[in-house]
Amino acid sequence: MDVNLTNNRTLAILPADYILWHLNEKLFEKNKPAIIFLLISMVVGTVGNGLVVYVYGWCLRPNSSKNIFITWLAVFDLISCCVTIPFEAFDLRFPMLYGERTLCKMSRTLAFAVNITSGLILVLIAFDRLQITRPPYKSYTKKKTRLLILLVTVISFVVSIPALFVFGTKTIPTIFPGVNGKDCSYDDSVKNTQFPIIYYVFLAVIFLSTFIILGVLYIKIAIAIYEWKHTIIGDALAMSIQNGHKMSRSTSVDSSKFHAVNSKKTSISSVSLGESFDSENKQTRSHNSSDHMEYETRTNSQDQTHNSSTQQHDVNLANSAKSTKSSITDCTDNGKRKQSLKEKASPIKSNVLFITITAVFVLSYLPFLLFELLKGVLKEGTFNETAFEVVTKSVYLNNLVNPVIYGIYNEKYRQEIYNLFCNRHKFRSNRYNTSFSN
Repeated sequence: MDVNLTNNRTLAILPADYILWHLNEKLFEKNKPAIIFLLISMVVGTVGNGLVVYVYGWCLRPNSSKNIFITWLAVFDLISCCVTIPFEAFDLRFPMLYGERTLCKMSRTLAFAVNITSGLILVLIAFDRLQITRPPYKSYTKKKTRLLILLVTVISFVVSIPALFVFGTKTIPTIFPGVNGKDCSYDDSVKNTQFPIIYYVFLAVIFLSTFIILGVLYIKIAIAIYEWKHTIIGDALAMSIQNGHKMSRSTSVDSSKFHAVNSKKTSISSVSLGESFDSENKQTRSHNSSDHMEYETRTNSQDQTHNSSTQQHDVNLANSAKSTKSSITDCTDNGKRKQSLKEKASPIKSNVLFITITAVFVLSYLPFLLFELLKGVLKEGTFNETAFEVVTKSVYLNNLVNPVIYGIYNEKYRQEIYNLFCNRHKFRSNRYNTSFSN
C-alpha cells in the first residue's frame, strides 16, 4: 500500500499527459486478451468473408435467394471486420486517451445497424426456407430477395439512430486532481440517466423477439422436413392411383345396378301390360317377351364384359403402382440401395447450414446483451474487467465462424476455393517450368 502511495505521489509531480499514458498502459494490459481476439476475428473474418463474397457473389452467381442471402450476410460481416472491429481494437488499446465524439457516435451506430441487419436477414432466410418446404415449394425471387434485404437494412439503421445520442465521449476521472481521461462509451450527456439502460432493454427485446421467431420457424421447418423425408413418392402415387380407380370401380358398380333396376322395371311393366291385353294379342305379347329376354341377355353379357374389363384394369393399375413404387424406392445398383427422389430433392443441407449460422448468431449475442444490461445496473468493479471485455466482444464471433460454416456445408464453395488457390499455383508452376525449359 505504501508502494502504491509513493508511486501515486511520484506520478502527481509528472505532467498530465504522462500520467494518462501510464494509466492507459495499465488498462491496456487488462484489455490484451480482448484485443487479441478482435485482431484474430478481423484478419480471419476479412479474408473469409471476402472469399464468401467472391465465391457466392461472383463464381456461383447470385442466381437463387440462398446465394443472395449468403452474399449479403458476408457483405455485412465484411463491413464489421473492416470498420467496427478495428475501431473496437483501437478503443481498447487506448482506453484513457481516445474519445473523439463524432467518430465514436458513427462507429457505434454503424456497429448496431450492421448487427441488427444480420439478425433480420437470418429471419428472412428462415421464412424463405419455410416457404420451400410447403406448397408450391418455391423460394423468393431474386428481385423480392433484394428488396427485402434493402427493407431490413433501412429498418436496422432507423432502429440504430438512438445510438447517436447514447454513445459519445465519456470523461474518466482519476485520483489525480485535474487529470481526466476520455473514452468512447456512454456520452456524458446521458450520465446518471436511465437512457442507456432503456436503449439496451429495447435492443434486448428486438434480439429476443428475433431469437423466438427464428426458433419457431426452424421448428416448423424441421417438422416439414421430417414429414417430407419419411414420405415416399411411390406410396403417395400408389395411394392416389388406388383412390382413383376405387372411385371408377364404385361408379361402374352403381351403373350396373342402375341398368339392372331399369331392366327389372321394364320386365315388370311388360308383364303387367301383357296380362291386360286380349287373347288376340298373344302373338304380339310373345314377340315382345322374346325381344325383352334378348335385351336382358345382351345387357347381362355387357355387364359381365364390363366387370371383367374393370377387374383387369384394376389389376393392371395395381401392378403399375407397385412397379412405380419399387422403381422409385427400391432401385439397387450393385447391391447398394439408392436414395429416393424425394430424399435427393430434400434441402436438408441448406437448412442445416442456416440453422448452424443462426445458432452461432444467438450464442454470440446473448452474452453481450446480458453483460451490457448488468453493467448498467450493477456497480463498477463487480466483474473482472478482462473477462468482461472478452465476453462483450463475443458479438463478433459470428463474423469469424460464418465463413468456416459455409466451407463445411457447401462442397461447391470448397471446390471454388481450391480452384482459386491450388489451380493458380499449378498454372504458375507449369508456366515457370515451361519458361525455364525454353
